[in-house]
Amino acid sequence: MSLNLLNLPELSERHIEMLAKVIADWCDANSIDAGGSCAEAAYAAAIDLLSADPDLSAGQLRQALDLSMAENKRA
Repeated sequence: MSLNLLNLPELSERHIEMLAKVIADWCDANSIDAGGSCAEAAYAAAIDLLSADPDLSAGQLRQALDLSMAENKRA
């Protein structure tokens, strides 16, 4: 995957760990290859969501990611 989370200094280590777990869970639940372009899109969406609201819990981020990716799929 070409997305490098280490180049995002505004995210704390806790946020990076949460992103990794949420994306891994999302990929597993949706049978998505974690190294593919869909997973990269999910990472980008999750980063946008977390940047907009850094106080999101992992569960809230996952719910928001599900909604965001469903909207992107419909578009």
